[in-house]
Amino acid sequence: LCGPDAEEEIFRSLDPCSTFEELLLQLYPTHASNFVAAGRLAERLRSAQQYTIGTAAVVAGHVGVVGDLTVEDKLSVGAALVVTGNLVVNGLLSDCGPESRVVVLGSLRAKHINTSGWITVIGDVNVDGVLRGTYNDDVFECYGVIRAGVVLSDEHAIEARAGIEPQNYPTSAGCWGPEIFNLRDEAHQLEVRVLLGESIDEHATIDFDRLI
Repeated sequence: LCGPDAEEEIFRSLDPCSTFEELLLQLYPTHASNFVAAGRLAERLRSAQQYTIGTAAVVAGHVGVVGDLTVEDKLSVGAALVVTGNLVVNGLLSDCGPESRVVVLGSLRAKHINTSGWITVIGDVNVDGVLRGTYNDDVFECYGVIRAGVVLSDEHAIEARAGIEPQNYPTSAGCWGPEIFNLRDEAHQLEVRVLLGESIDEHATIDFDRLI
């Protein structure tokens, strides 16, 4: 939706590698479309499995998962995470700006999402509570439908090819569209305070632990 197409010449120039992570390391840093292509390649070379992490997890180095990944608690991403199947996070999914890339070739489900990085989902996105994007360096893009309790943007693009369907809309459309609360808009800030039951400033200070 937002990034350029995958670049064939980059893949032709790669050194041989034996793991998904080595492939991601050679590609990094790059835009999300190249990570989508890497995931498609990995799908052809390794059988898909289902993986479950029972506690809070931190992705500090590049991780490639061929299959589905479920995290029963929070997931914090600080590098490249590519999941070729579905990603389920039963707590808060968060990332860290330009250092992170989250690419999901299936669907994404989370309790809440707090992003300042680049997240690309080929399937649908379902968020039980808050989907918040902040800072304008990157984008949250979905090729399916985004469904969430509420969608908040602080100068962060949030795009969905099949539409955005929040449970709560702003009374008046903001600069990011009629479905998204603009956290630089004072009227929207007031409405979000009522929805979340706490004070929200223009940088969207949210106590996600309280919301979970």
